[in-house]
Amino acid sequence: MRNAYLLLALFSLAAPAFAQSSVEAEVRAMLEEYVEATNAVDWQKVATYYADDPAFRWIEDGEVRYGSYDELKQTFDGLDQMFSEVAMRLIDTVVIPLGSDAAEVSSLFRQEVKLVDGTPFTIEGGISMTVVRREGRWLFLAGHTSSPRSRPDL
Repeated sequence: MRNAYLLLALFSLAAPAFAQSSVEAEVRAMLEEYVEATNAVDWQKVATYYADDPAFRWIEDGEVRYGSYDELKQTFDGLDQMFSEVAMRLIDTVVIPLGSDAAEVSSLFRQEVKLVDGTPFTIEGGISMTVVRREGRWLFLAGHTSSPRSRPDL
């Protein structure tokens, strides 16, 4: 009987605590939906991909852009009047499962945007996000974006 317990203990150590490939696939599916909503210029839907959580925080180019979900949501509420077209894509995305309900995402991104007055511009750079599963949905809990800039050769 003691050998059976030992064998069971060894198998439990060898078995993963969660299905990493499943977490990765689910997070990638959420990212695709997020990009689709962004490209549809559906800011109310886009806002639903962020966690309404006291721990929420979003940093852009070295500054806290949104210190709370409410700040982010308020910004999204005004975007309908600013943008007429968005073409976003994620490039070279890496998803690292941290557990059954959390993952880290890093990617490059490119957004070609047109303002309602027709003025086009492009935003590109890097993005990293902590995503968490809440009530069966994957949501952004924290994130960081940055844009490329010149650096001195070291």
